[in-house]
Amino acid sequence: MLGHDQCGAVKAAVAEYPKPTKSVMIRNIYPAVAKTKGMTGDAVSNAISENALLIADRLAHEPEFAPLVASGELKIVPARYHLANGAVTILPAE
Repeated sequence: MLGHDQCGAVKAAVAEYPKPTKSVMIRNIYPAVAKTKGMTGDAVSNAISENALLIADRLAHEPEFAPLVASGELKIVPARYHLANGAVTILPAE
């Protein structure tokens, strides 16, 4: 899963949290916002990284992927793309 700097969807989720919303995309990002609430540093940046971690974990447990992950045939890696320089940082899995 690849998150990226300056993500508009995450910015919107941070701004709206915890208000009810009809936007499925924003609701799906709320768990990352909730988990990073109160952390030091930039709230949007923290939520971007956490969202990549949570989605990678969710994908790894999906019925279609879980057996492949368990056998080592597939690895789902959380990462973050840096728009300014094009670098990709692999995020530490929890």
